[in-house]
Amino acid sequence: MSGINIKQHYLYKALIIWLVFSQCSTSDPLITSTFLLEDKWLLTEVVAPDYPFPLDQDTNDISLSFPKTEEYELYLSEKSCNGEYIASQDGEIEFTRTNCSTDCCVSEWDHYFLTLLNKSTQFKATDGESLKLIINEDNYLIFDFENKTLTN
Repeated sequence: MSGINIKQHYLYKALIIWLVFSQCSTSDPLITSTFLLEDKWLLTEVVAPDYPFPLDQDTNDISLSFPKTEEYELYLSEKSCNGEYIASQDGEIEFTRTNCSTDCCVSEWDHYFLTLLNKSTQFKATDGESLKLIINEDNYLIFDFENKTLTN
């Protein structure tokens, strides 16, 4: 082995194998354990202490659907917008690459809801029943199942 003895060759090989396998973990960004949301959900409850509207505010004008893998559509009172989401098996969620902005909001209620949605970091989904988007332990959004929407 020109210039490298056999012992060094196996040592280098072992080092490379160790480096490759030691880099693999569940926190590795190349290894994903995603959760696929695939339904359409109607907003039924907002739990937030700064809720600026009457308690009988009709929240059913807002819905959230997941028509494609890791994509969502938000239907506000009069307009809609969309984006992407990343949801992990451990309940973390992030809404990203969105065109949802204040331009989509025709009311204070729309704007308030959009603000809460963007602050959501956790979720709990019960297939065919409910979806809970959690901002923190005291603030969350509850949706009821409407129908299946996944197309791919």
